[in-house]
Amino acid sequence: MDHTSSSKKPVSAHHSPSEKMAMNELMEALEISRSQYDRLLEQFEVLAANFEDAQDELERYRLLSSMLESRLLTADRKAENAQKIQTEFLDTISHELLTPLNGILGMARLLNDIPLPKEAKDSVDIITSCGESLEDILKSLLDFIYLSRGEIEFINTTFNPAYCIQSLIDEYTPTIYQKGLEVTYIPRHQGIDSIEIDQDRFKQIIHVLLSNAVKFTSFGHILIESKIVSLDKSALGVHSNYELHLSIIDTGIGISAQDLKHIFRPFEQLDSSNNRNYGGIGIGLSLAKEIITQMEGAIVIDSNPGKGSTFLITLPLHTTHASIKDRHRLAQFDAPLVISTLHPPHKNLFTDIFSEIECTILFEEDIPDEQQTNPDTIWIVDYPAHSAQSELYDIKIKNRSSLYSKVVAFVPPGKDIPPQVKILFDVIVPKPINLKSVAGALEFTSTLIQGTTSDVQSANQEPSTTKKPSAQKVLLVESNVINQKILQHLLGMLDIEVETVSSLDEMKTRVTSSRFSHIVINPSIDPTSNLSLIYLILNATNIVDHTRVIAVTGKDSPFREDQFNEAGFHEHVTLPTQLDDFAEALQVKHK
Repeated sequence: MDHTSSSKKPVSAHHSPSEKMAMNELMEALEISRSQYDRLLEQFEVLAANFEDAQDELERYRLLSSMLESRLLTADRKAENAQKIQTEFLDTISHELLTPLNGILGMARLLNDIPLPKEAKDSVDIITSCGESLEDILKSLLDFIYLSRGEIEFINTTFNPAYCIQSLIDEYTPTIYQKGLEVTYIPRHQGIDSIEIDQDRFKQIIHVLLSNAVKFTSFGHILIESKIVSLDKSALGVHSNYELHLSIIDTGIGISAQDLKHIFRPFEQLDSSNNRNYGGIGIGLSLAKEIITQMEGAIVIDSNPGKGSTFLITLPLHTTHASIKDRHRLAQFDAPLVISTLHPPHKNLFTDIFSEIECTILFEEDIPDEQQTNPDTIWIVDYPAHSAQSELYDIKIKNRSSLYSKVVAFVPPGKDIPPQVKILFDVIVPKPINLKSVAGALEFTSTLIQGTTSDVQSANQEPSTTKKPSAQKVLLVESNVINQKILQHLLGMLDIEVETVSSLDEMKTRVTSSRFSHIVINPSIDPTSNLSLIYLILNATNIVDHTRVIAVTGKDSPFREDQFNEAGFHEHVTLPTQLDDFAEALQVKHK
């Protein structure tokens, strides 16, 4: 009996309803899963295609980025090369132009010392003026190049800032008053009379800003104010740090807000049609800002088109010096003073000046009508620079001069005053107004009151005991033919015998065989020469014991002033030079 087959249950071909239902549900779920799988497969294929496209796009971007990077590096190298070429070009052309320019200016200044017909004299003046303008441009270019390279060393010296600023203003005075402008300088230095910073760079900053103020102002005034501000409230006598605040304010054409954004870009004016009419190469403000920045200072500009501009410069001062000065009243001067001025900044200036010299003043507009007449009063007239204002003042002076004891007029230099008005002035003082000119005018006025004018004038005259120049013999060591001629002319006009050599070897031969009162030498005469070598040569012959050694260079000399002193030179002269300056260096009298 087969137990195995008999133990199996028979398989039914039919399923129960519940089994069929479960089977159907399973089949439906399987169909749904298959459908979802198909959709996912389609999405995957789309994503895979998109991924391949993205990879292709990424590869294209990588290639483009690599190409752009390569182009950028090439452009950067080209820009660097262009900047280098531009700098080298400016450097080379500036140096190459300075040498012949020194010759032109030197010969023109020599011609100025020779009696010439008026037409020739005018032509020489034009040559000199144009040459000096070109010289200023070239010097600015060289300074800009050296500053951008960091090749300029700042050398601090001690000087009086008020005197320095006033001397620079005096240089611009003729141009300022020719344009009918007023110029005012108000120093407020807290009794400090000297500071220690780089004076040459300080003057360069003021030159740039003052030149721009004069250039872009055709009506109104230019106001310069300087203040020394303490940054430390330490006790008296204890060292403290200070700042110099310098402001230059004008009533010129002003600067738009858009132009202020790029006002310090170099050569910007070259592309500005608005400013092209005023000349210049547009490098001044860039140069000034670079100097100020390297001196650890700051510059701020406030400007309104058509109303003018204010430039405020701040420079740190780590060393200042104050001298004790006793205030004094002008001797024997007690007359009341009345001042007439149309210029508001001059009111402040007069107030400061008369406070300094301890004189009491009244301004005309502040005097009641019933007190206008006082026979002892001195009238100080600030004669206007602008023609329209001066015409009104002429009428006023004619009507009121008889009311005062003396009339002291501060007059713009070169101002054409009607004779019938000029005769009413007892004292005429050329502007600009400052402490020295006011004090001098009052001292002179007091002598008029006392009737001792002649005594004072004779006392102030320098004795005419000019010594006749002694016999001099100079060895000129210079290889440049143009410089030779300039220096030979200068020495000839000083009645000095000159012998010229063109090399250091010739110099050694001559100094051992002849005695000279001076040796005038260009330290760059030989490419291998230097200051110490030159002086060693002269020391070897013992010539320095009885001979003054004068170094003569161009303005682009690589040597510093302190190097000349260290090397033992007695003086340093920069070409082109004035005859008087050259005579002073030689310590001889100029007839």
